[in-house]
Amino acid sequence: MMKSFANAASLHYNLTMKQIDSLQAKLRMWAENPRVVAMPRITNLPKFSKKSFRSYEEMNEWKRSLLLELAKAGGAKWTTTSCE
Repeated sequence: MMKSFANAASLHYNLTMKQIDSLQAKLRMWAENPRVVAMPRITNLPKFSKKSFRSYEEMNEWKRSLLLELAKAGGAKWTTTSCE
């Protein structure tokens, strides 16, 4: 797996193997070539407000019911936002 990363990194950033093995070189490369990545967001999360619980059991029961509601809705639907 490291070889495939090394090959991809050397092709994309024109790096040598010595630079790929060096932590300082990696950090320098990432700082010089920042990459913004779109974060995934869940679109159908059931609505809930601020809660306070008397015990972990009560909190876990609430989480279980929330997950069951999400499962009944067909599971989580994810989308990515624009990075621009």
